[in-house]
Amino acid sequence: MEKLKKISYGWLIAILFVTQLIIGLPLTANAETSATQTEEQSQIPASLDLNGQNYSLNVPKNSTVLDVIQKVTKDHNFNLSVSGQGDNAYIQTIGDRPNKSEAGYYWLAYKNGWSLDRSVGVESVEASDQITLELTNDFTKDMPYKIEIKGKKDAILNETTAYREKSAGPATAYDLLKWVTTEKNIPLDATYSDSFGSYFIETIGNEKLQTTSTGGEFWSFLVNDLAAQNGVSQHTLNPNDKVTFKVDTWGTIGDSDDQSQHQDQTNEDQDQTNENAAGNQSNDDSSKQVEKVTGAQIKKAIQSTKNDIQSKGINTTWEAIGIKQSGYALPAHFSDLIRQEVKDNHGEFRKITDIERLIIGASAAGFNATSIEGYPLVENLYNADSNQMMRQGLNGVVFGLLALDSGRYNVPKNATWTRDRLIQAILKKQTKQGFWVLNDGDKSGQVDMTGLVLTALAPYQSQKDVAASIDRAVHYLASVQADDGGFKDSILGETSESTAQAIIGLSSVGIDPQGEPFTKAKGNPMTFLMSYQTKNGGFAHQKGQSADPIATEQGLEALAAYNKLLNKEKLSIYQFQVPSKVSVSAPSKNSSKPTKPTKSVNSVERAGDQHSSSPKTVNKNETSSQEQASKSDKKATQTQRELPNTATNTPNMFAVGFIIFITGLIFYWINRRRHVHEK
Repeated sequence: MEKLKKISYGWLIAILFVTQLIIGLPLTANAETSATQTEEQSQIPASLDLNGQNYSLNVPKNSTVLDVIQKVTKDHNFNLSVSGQGDNAYIQTIGDRPNKSEAGYYWLAYKNGWSLDRSVGVESVEASDQITLELTNDFTKDMPYKIEIKGKKDAILNETTAYREKSAGPATAYDLLKWVTTEKNIPLDATYSDSFGSYFIETIGNEKLQTTSTGGEFWSFLVNDLAAQNGVSQHTLNPNDKVTFKVDTWGTIGDSDDQSQHQDQTNEDQDQTNENAAGNQSNDDSSKQVEKVTGAQIKKAIQSTKNDIQSKGINTTWEAIGIKQSGYALPAHFSDLIRQEVKDNHGEFRKITDIERLIIGASAAGFNATSIEGYPLVENLYNADSNQMMRQGLNGVVFGLLALDSGRYNVPKNATWTRDRLIQAILKKQTKQGFWVLNDGDKSGQVDMTGLVLTALAPYQSQKDVAASIDRAVHYLASVQADDGGFKDSILGETSESTAQAIIGLSSVGIDPQGEPFTKAKGNPMTFLMSYQTKNGGFAHQKGQSADPIATEQGLEALAAYNKLLNKEKLSIYQFQVPSKVSVSAPSKNSSKPTKPTKSVNSVERAGDQHSSSPKTVNKNETSSQEQASKSDKKATQTQRELPNTATNTPNMFAVGFIIFITGLIFYWINRRRHVHEK
């Protein structure tokens, strides 16, 4: 019996020992993996083109160009001869070159196509840098470019020349700026915009740009002393081109009353004041040359457009908004259309924009949308799930906010989509340049969506974050406005719809589209829009075309919005007076039936509205195909995915092993004492 106990104790100890080994293995493996990962993370990829032969490799962070060269020559058994070190390092020979027959040849080093202006021994290497070494005696093949950077008062960089390897191809203005600021250790903050396919310069050096509600500063660039006509990373330079970056202004910065007196002022910033004075004088001259659209002309244009729409029948929410906000009554049949659509679909809609459109339409018609035909559309809106709300990109949250404000509907604090959540969702989507687009990465519709968002945010300007967002958006609109006063879409070109949305947005936040910041050499947004009105009162999509239904309804909305601004009315065109109470009737017994399809298929969607139109009239704010909807659905689904489970069982295994070990010790101790007693 005693022998059996000893054997049992031995097995128990062996089991405990093996358990501890098993528990320790994952920890050891993790430690080894962690060490390997740390080593890998300390490496960066680079490549070296050695006289036409390319070598890819990894080097430690903070390596120099010389480190890259030394590693390649060592790995491939090339002889390397270098004189000096650090600032004085100079490559003499690689392999046997240059040899005696190559007198006058030297090794030239480039990084990402640019000639080094300091030694290979101190030139640092970043991840994915391309280093080029070329044996040559021709120093004239490099392409020279000149660049200077002007701050508000002092030069950030005096004119300097940078050289680029001819085989690397021509440089863009941004290539040149990026290279020289890196070489000179000048801070550069630039953001790439997928929508524009170009970089936007935020900061160069330590200059702080100022932006107000009436104006702002931005970085402009000139090529050979002429303003560039395209983006900084889209403008390809020619050899010997001179590029100038400088701080420029739009609109008025500071108190407008003080600005009007600036020529009589003298202070410690007189030089800067004189510069502003010259700019403002230029704007004043252009304002005098552009004759503004008068209030009487606005009213006449509204009447003409209203007649054109009424002659064809008011069938869309957007036509109803323009008619209603122009001071005219809506026909009874429009209310019937709203109620019938809700009834036909049993209050159920796949697209959140359909719900939002119907709420806005009901508010325009003068009845409370809290319950339509017994269906709680407002509640369905503020309690919509995220997939439905985000399925159509930014349209969902923007028109959601507009819909809730259209009748100032109450939203409970525990709602899924409170006004604050909608606002924050909108603010998060604003780009650094100040604009919004329907879907991330869209290359069109920046002006349209930005104008629409301004309209939605207008009632919340007292909030600091909203006010700052509005300022940036206004700055953006002024920066992309054309000389004729209109706005050019990056894909569709100048359209009346883009300008109409900009007018609605600016008017909603209290900024006059015919004011100085938006008056250019050949016009302002209002003069531009009026030039698109046809003889029958409608509006064309593009100049020279016939009237288009979407352009017409948006043109009327813009006229109504500007007219409200002239009359100092506070409510935007999307806000209406509706009864505070509504009589609720029971929904149909068939409300559980599947949602019926909408009556007409459309290629253009603006918060769920329907139109039949040719491709030329596709609204840039809206999804226009099932493919786009599918992409949005996929994005929305991806945002709902659960976070990865990063937990591990190692701590639990350790705890179990520890408990087993202690239990074994206690068991051993008890049996030992019992054995002593028995003796």
